[in-house]
Amino acid sequence: MQFHFFQANYRCFIVEMNRYESFRNAYSASDQNILRYAITNIIEETVMNGGSGVAADLSDNRFIGFLSWENNRSDLETEYDCQALGGQIVSHLDQYLNQRVSVAFGGPHRGWESIKQAYTEAHHVSDDFYYHTEKAVQTPMHRFQYQNDKKEEFQQKLAEFLAGVKRKVSKEELEQAFAELNQWVTDHKIHKSIMAPMLRDLYRDITVKFKSGNKLTTEVAEFPIECMSFREQLAYIGDFTYEYVHAGQLLHRVEIMSAIRFIEQNLKQRLTLEAIAEEVNLAPSYFSSLFKKTMNEGVISYINRKKIHVALELLNVQDYSILELCEEVGIVNEGYFCKLFKEYTGDTPKQYRIKMTRYESR
Repeated sequence: MQFHFFQANYRCFIVEMNRYESFRNAYSASDQNILRYAITNIIEETVMNGGSGVAADLSDNRFIGFLSWENNRSDLETEYDCQALGGQIVSHLDQYLNQRVSVAFGGPHRGWESIKQAYTEAHHVSDDFYYHTEKAVQTPMHRFQYQNDKKEEFQQKLAEFLAGVKRKVSKEELEQAFAELNQWVTDHKIHKSIMAPMLRDLYRDITVKFKSGNKLTTEVAEFPIECMSFREQLAYIGDFTYEYVHAGQLLHRVEIMSAIRFIEQNLKQRLTLEAIAEEVNLAPSYFSSLFKKTMNEGVISYINRKKIHVALELLNVQDYSILELCEEVGIVNEGYFCKLFKEYTGDTPKQYRIKMTRYESR
């Protein structure tokens, strides 16, 4: 592949999907592949609108891109342009695919021989996403200052937290304890490579502490550490801890039933995993994991199946157009609706209606 812009000054950038664990639990493998392909196209089209560039799927929750501007620019102008382009990528993916991402840019490079270094720089900048809110745009000029020497102090705080967790701890008490941990880390950031393993160990220690007599022990999964932000990991551990220390009461199964009722009452709307998780007061990543474990089906897959079921009921009554069916079940894209319909029924809406007409005429 010949990309001539590598002969000019170029930058590598990385696009990272926010809430990737929720994405994996919410969509089927085929839908994930479709969305990743669409994300790559939108990134590349956005880059091409402002210069020369290319984008590709990198791994898991990440995409890689290279861009080049023809004219020479000052550091300040380049910073502004990176922020503007990153903001466009974030906005377009949210607008067109309802996907939240963050973007990290590396420094300037020239020539094919610098590609590895260009990627390494962008990768290091993207490490800061661990502590960012969603939809961040990060450049080398605005990096976090990490206080890795605070590791032992934070380990002590985790040990004190673990010692204070009792069988009858309330939701409010847990939320307060995790809020204090979050505030400490906000004030004293420790690099992801050090912090994430400490949280993984906390997750493990909670399961060990309450293992005896715990009916949930056999269901405990490995802590999803790789593709989650610090706040996601902390919220996940918080919800998990509350369920685990109250083992046997199946408290969160009640929340899953509440989520199902909420979905059924709002099938005509454009439902998102985040909105449903907020409705039942659970962290999105933990809610999506719990939903899939409880229902043996991802949230979005469940919603889509219910929407198609409603569409079938409507077609059994009269011959609706595709647009009318989309409006009735809250799916904006007609092509996506037809794809789902055929995936669940084996027929297009038109083919299904023809079969129904033949059946009714007998």
